[in-house]
Amino acid sequence: MLISQSLKIRTMKRELQRLFALMVLVALPLFLFSQEYGSILNESFENGIPAGWTQEKISGNVEWVLETGGKNPNGAYFGEKRLSFCSHATVTTNAVTRIVTPVLTDFTSLRDPILVFAHAQDKYANDFDTLKVLYRRAGMKDWALLKVYDKYIADWQIDTVSLTFLQGARDFQLAFQACDNLGRGIVLDNIELRSRPSCFTPEQIYVKGV
Repeated sequence: MLISQSLKIRTMKRELQRLFALMVLVALPLFLFSQEYGSILNESFENGIPAGWTQEKISGNVEWVLETGGKNPNGAYFGEKRLSFCSHATVTTNAVTRIVTPVLTDFTSLRDPILVFAHAQDKYANDFDTLKVLYRRAGMKDWALLKVYDKYIADWQIDTVSLTFLQGARDFQLAFQACDNLGRGIVLDNIELRSRPSCFTPEQIYVKGV
């Protein structure tokens, strides 16, 4: 009886040690991720369009507006609210409007920075609106192009734009420029500017006595 109990105890110890080793393997990459991760912009518009965000009308009179719910696609990507650009006209207006972030000043805190955001631009018949992502240094008049989305996107899509070339920069802005082309509008949500996550494969991990 005593031998049997001793064997059970040793078996339980080995199982607990194996479980502990597995937990270390799972937790270590997450720990490294949290050490590397940084964010200077994280906006899902649940509290409205934040102070400091502005709009530039290039042509026409269509603005980005805050929507609760909405269609094409249904609802927000995160929470209940989203940004929407839609002319609601029966003919194309060719309206072009940018929504612009405040001046971002602490970009130097990011490592291998990326812009991540959710968006969609569904079509009406064969027509769809287009989206451009722009940036400029603070105080500069002209915008530079980062990315163009010129195909229809029926459902929420997450996209990542590399900003590595801006590593260490200070005082710049981002803009999302919508152009009406008789589509079902453009929606934006969950805009984040952060470090690119980096997880390293743990090495030389062992459990003594297993």
